[in-house]
Amino acid sequence: MDITLTGSGCRPGAPRPGHWLFGADGEHTFAWLPAVPQGRVEATYRVGGDGGAVTGVGYHDHNWGNASMLDLMHHWYWARARPARIR
Repeated sequence: MDITLTGSGCRPGAPRPGHWLFGADGEHTFAWLPAVPQGRVEATYRVGGDGGAVTGVGYHDHNWGNASMLDLMHHWYWARARPARIR
């Protein structure tokens, strides 16, 4: 598989880097960076003798912290939305 994700720029109100502190003294950290809030994906793939190429919209972020996200947050809901038409 070969994938290229090209950022298409940030729109107003796009997600920004940030962090949350958890615990009585803020001893636990969860942080994120939306490296590519929206981009164009071009991919080629091969499985066995079959292969193909696809294009679409992609997103890439990176999370880190000093405790498991599952221990810090419960009932987490995350979603991305975009207009139905790609320009």
